[in-house]
Amino acid sequence: MVYTVEVANSLSPSPIPSHTLPRVTPGAGINTVYMVTFDSTKSDRILGLKYRSKEELTRDTLADFEARAW
Repeated sequence: MVYTVEVANSLSPSPIPSHTLPRVTPGAGINTVYMVTFDSTKSDRILGLKYRSKEELTRDTLADFEARAW
């Protein structure tokens, strides 16, 4: 699993140039076993949903925070 902070740090250019993001150890949660998984195949097929990537969500969220001066 990739932490959101890792994703945010990998974005170039940074969506929040006025702030510095905390650093984490890359891949720190890589060996974590999760007991829950999600399968979106049915919602994709029936509803025609298209989910966005972590990178897209992180960039949009941080850009919105920057626009609101949070």
